[in-house]
Amino acid sequence: MARSLIDGRATISRDSSGGPAFDIKGEVVGLALMSASLEGDQAIQGFNFLIPIDTIHAMAKQIGMTPSTDSPFTREWDQTIAAAIEGKYRRALTHAKAADKLVPRLIDVRRIIVRPCGMLEEKP
Repeated sequence: MARSLIDGRATISRDSSGGPAFDIKGEVVGLALMSASLEGDQAIQGFNFLIPIDTIHAMAKQIGMTPSTDSPFTREWDQTIAAAIEGKYRRALTHAKAADKLVPRLIDVRRIIVRPCGMLEEKP
């Protein structure tokens, strides 16, 4: 999930690496990244850093990519979240699986697929 930047600091963990970083107003200011290495069975944290949103937009423009807030994935993901908030877990699961087919293996999508499945099993 995304982390918030307060006083210029944010916690970046393996689970939030690659996610958006927000300022105090809730606006995306960059992409949070964490590097780590393994020594035996222990993860050793490396550097945490933020790629500014302006840099991301400039790179997207340079490669001819037009950022859009509307895509098949975004529509499925928005419906997933709305259904989960409403407690409509079967519908959330259907939309999450559709989102996972469009953009496979995103950690947040995988989490919501696992969570509704567990909730459905608990209900009679």
